Amino acid sequence: MISIDIRTLFLEQTISFFLYLLVIAVLWLQYHRRFSGLSFWLANFTLQALGAVLMLLRGAMPPWVSIIFSNAFFLGGVILLYVGLEFFFDERS
Repeated sequence: MISIDIRTLFLEQTISFFLYLLVIAVLWLQYHRRFSGLSFWLANFTLQALGAVLMLLRGAMPPWVSIIFSNAFFLGGVILLYVGLEFFFDERS
Protein backbone atom coordinates (compact mmCIF):
# COMPACT_ATOMS: atom_id res chain seq x y z
CA MET A 1 0.00 0.00 0.00
CA ILE A 2 1.30 3.44 -0.92
CA SER A 3 1.49 5.89 1.96
CA ILE A 4 1.53 9.59 1.09
CA ASP A 5 2.76 12.03 3.69
CA ILE A 6 0.23 14.68 4.69
CA ARG A 7 2.89 17.42 4.48
CA THR A 8 3.47 16.45 0.85
CA LEU A 9 -0.23 16.99 0.18
CA PHE A 10 -0.09 20.40 1.90
CA LEU A 11 2.94 21.33 -0.22
CA GLU A 12 1.04 20.37 -3.38
CA GLN A 13 -1.94 22.40 -2.21
CA THR A 14 0.28 25.43 -1.54
CA ILE A 15 1.87 25.21 -4.97
CA SER A 16 -1.59 24.95 -6.52
CA PHE A 17 -2.82 28.02 -4.64
CA PHE A 18 0.16 30.04 -5.85
CA LEU A 19 -0.51 28.93 -9.43
CA TYR A 20 -4.15 29.97 -9.05
CA LEU A 21 -2.98 33.29 -7.62
CA LEU A 22 -0.70 33.84 -10.60
CA VAL A 23 -3.47 33.07 -13.11
CA ILE A 24 -5.99 35.32 -11.36
CA ALA A 25 -3.41 38.12 -11.09
CA VAL A 26 -2.85 37.99 -14.86
CA LEU A 27 -6.61 37.97 -15.46
CA TRP A 28 -7.05 40.88 -13.06
CA LEU A 29 -4.38 42.91 -14.85
CA GLN A 30 -6.15 42.40 -18.17
CA TYR A 31 -9.82 42.55 -17.23
CA HIS A 32 -10.33 44.35 -13.89
CA ARG A 33 -12.00 47.31 -15.59
CA ARG A 34 -14.32 45.14 -17.65
CA PHE A 35 -15.51 42.59 -15.08
CA SER A 36 -16.46 43.49 -11.54
CA GLY A 37 -15.59 41.02 -8.83
CA LEU A 38 -12.11 40.07 -10.04
CA SER A 39 -10.50 42.07 -7.23
CA PHE A 40 -12.34 39.94 -4.70
CA TRP A 41 -11.16 36.78 -6.47
CA LEU A 42 -7.58 38.04 -6.37
CA ALA A 43 -7.89 38.76 -2.65
CA ASN A 44 -9.42 35.30 -2.15
CA PHE A 45 -6.54 33.46 -3.75
CA THR A 46 -4.02 35.64 -1.89
CA LEU A 47 -5.61 34.68 1.42
CA GLN A 48 -5.86 31.01 0.39
CA ALA A 49 -2.15 30.96 -0.50
CA LEU A 50 -1.19 32.64 2.78
CA GLY A 51 -3.33 30.17 4.71
CA ALA A 52 -1.65 27.26 2.95
CA VAL A 53 1.80 28.65 3.76
CA LEU A 54 0.83 28.95 7.41
CA MET A 55 -0.33 25.34 7.36
CA LEU A 56 3.06 24.29 5.99
CA LEU A 57 4.82 26.24 8.75
CA ARG A 58 2.87 24.47 11.47
CA GLY A 59 5.99 22.91 13.05
CA ALA A 60 8.13 26.05 12.75
CA MET A 61 5.83 28.48 14.54
CA PRO A 62 3.56 28.21 17.57
CA PRO A 63 0.55 25.99 16.85
CA TRP A 64 -2.02 28.56 17.90
CA VAL A 65 -0.65 31.09 15.38
CA SER A 66 -0.62 28.72 12.44
CA ILE A 67 -3.99 27.13 13.24
CA ILE A 68 -5.97 30.28 14.03
CA PHE A 69 -4.56 32.49 11.29
CA SER A 70 -4.59 29.81 8.58
CA ASN A 71 -8.22 29.02 9.31
CA ALA A 72 -9.07 32.73 9.41
CA PHE A 73 -7.35 33.26 6.04
CA PHE A 74 -9.18 30.31 4.50
CA LEU A 75 -12.55 31.47 5.82
CA GLY A 76 -11.93 35.07 4.78
CA GLY A 77 -10.91 33.88 1.33
CA VAL A 78 -14.10 31.89 0.89
CA ILE A 79 -16.19 34.89 1.96
CA LEU A 80 -14.34 37.13 -0.51
CA LEU A 81 -14.87 34.57 -3.27
CA TYR A 82 -18.59 34.54 -2.53
CA VAL A 83 -18.79 38.33 -2.63
CA GLY A 84 -16.75 38.37 -5.85
CA LEU A 85 -19.13 35.88 -7.45
CA GLU A 86 -22.05 38.10 -6.46
CA PHE A 87 -20.42 41.08 -8.16
CA PHE A 88 -19.36 39.07 -11.19
CA PHE A 89 -22.85 37.72 -11.88
CA ASP A 90 -24.57 40.89 -10.62
CA GLU A 91 -26.75 38.88 -8.26
CA ARG A 92 -26.94 40.08 -4.67
CA SER A 93 -28.05 37.71 -1.95
